[in-house]
Amino acid sequence: MNFSIQQGIVPTMVSIAKSIRAFISWKRKGFAVPAPRAIKNGVLRRYLNDFDLVIETGTYRGESTRILAQINSQVITIEPDLKLYNRAKKSLSKDFSNVQLVKAESEDVLQKIISENQGSLGLFLDSHYCGPNTFMGPNVSPVLTELEIIGKHAAQLSTVTILVDDLRYFDKRFFEDNLYPPLDFLVEWCKENNFDWRIEYDIFVAIKSNS
Repeated sequence: MNFSIQQGIVPTMVSIAKSIRAFISWKRKGFAVPAPRAIKNGVLRRYLNDFDLVIETGTYRGESTRILAQINSQVITIEPDLKLYNRAKKSLSKDFSNVQLVKAESEDVLQKIISENQGSLGLFLDSHYCGPNTFMGPNVSPVLTELEIIGKHAAQLSTVTILVDDLRYFDKRFFEDNLYPPLDFLVEWCKENNFDWRIEYDIFVAIKSNS
């Protein structure tokens, strides 16, 4: 076995070992949210697969972006934090030609991006503040504005699937504040805009087909 093959195998074995440890830890915690990264990746693969365009709000380290880029022809990821944007651009640009990084707050660019598309659209809304090293804008969670924009343009798209990450922050049983809208808001938004919805682990899923 030559050295180049060994180089590829070692990181794979390390990542598998990390995933196993994360799963064991998750099981010991009674499968409480948040789920391990591998579980989240599975949800992304199931619901945001083979769209004409996938938009991610909140690039962070680009981990989800990589998954989305592997299973879709075009991905636009929006990150307002300059440090995170530069880090993701350096990491992703050399591996994925189908990823476009946009440095902006999602509230400022999402409408323009969506309005220019009419095919199938997937969205991974993950731009809300989640603690240190994540972006803190004028709104802790821009999801209210993001969903308002999506609702205005949903009729022009053939299919729309939305994943809202970190759903635990929307549960007022655990976070009694006004920084995030309540879970009821997401459900009511789906009813008003004719989306089917479900919850998988720590992710809210909304789906609409106009075909």
